[in-house]
Amino acid sequence: MPRSTKTPIELSEEIDQSDIGRSTSGARTEPHSIALEQVSGWHTGRYFNFDEKGKPFDETFPLVVRRELYRGFDENSYRHLNFWALYFVRRGNGTHVINDHAWSMARGNVYLLAPDSVHFYRGAADVVLDAIYFGETLFSLEEQQALSELSGATPLIASNAESENDEKANSAGLGHFLHLSPQRQIEVETIVSQIRGELARHERALHLSARSRLWCLIVQLALWRGENPTSTRGGESRELADVLHFCETHFSRPLTVEQLADITHFSRNHFTRLFTLEVGMAPATYLRHLRLQHAQKLLRETSHTAIDIARLCGFSNATAFSRAFQKSFDVSPLAYRKANKRTPKYRKKPQEG
Repeated sequence: MPRSTKTPIELSEEIDQSDIGRSTSGARTEPHSIALEQVSGWHTGRYFNFDEKGKPFDETFPLVVRRELYRGFDENSYRHLNFWALYFVRRGNGTHVINDHAWSMARGNVYLLAPDSVHFYRGAADVVLDAIYFGETLFSLEEQQALSELSGATPLIASNAESENDEKANSAGLGHFLHLSPQRQIEVETIVSQIRGELARHERALHLSARSRLWCLIVQLALWRGENPTSTRGGESRELADVLHFCETHFSRPLTVEQLADITHFSRNHFTRLFTLEVGMAPATYLRHLRLQHAQKLLRETSHTAIDIARLCGFSNATAFSRAFQKSFDVSPLAYRKANKRTPKYRKKPQEG
């Protein structure tokens, strides 16, 4: 994760310093080996867990949470020596090459990277990751054994490309991650935020609470992965990642399921079945979720009218927007704005996105 100069990008997330992947096109190099104790110090010049004197608060507590941004090509490879990495893709798309196996990244993907794995990013389109790095000693051998007994635990590890059951995915050289539904994304983001907040405090009890939250989170992810053991084939996963990114960046347009299916070159029925299997909801439902999620943000942070918000979020008119909002959140847009209003970040007349 080399250093580079930050460039402007529309982001609501706060990115940790020196976390933008460098855009390169040079030749691959030998992997840079990284130990967990280097992670926070190497990237930001300090430890996440530190006392009032600036010294590590508890160097034996091997847990770090970061938010990272990658764009372009970063084919400098890295080897994680003594720690695991749990990644959540918050936005963007691209390819994460792990142990010479390519994995599609899209919003909602979650996966584990095992110790001693070699990885790099390729073609990252403004990928924002929540990364939880934790040492091999954070959990006891008994806990590790109990986790391994869950059917979804091993498939959650992206490093285990050879363990995938779908031979076609392996032959295609492209793997797939667990994909969270929008509701589960919100649940996971909340837990990660709680872990990050507890680690920022100087109290051992809160650090232990963060450890407990992480354990419960990994167990829950393994259970979710076990619910969908087959997922999609490798090539189909790449196509669906492209569709998810297209939805994320074009939801303000009047998109149809047929248009999304055309991106994948699948029939409408085949595309809808695969999308629903991977995402947990139909394409039209997912688009509506993205539109309403953006509408909530605009209601909180701007003074745009309902007509403007409806247009910016892809609804045909203000009435259709209000009905969809009321049905989904059991509150009108006006009532939501009154209860959640923040100081507007901008008051300029809205333009088409």
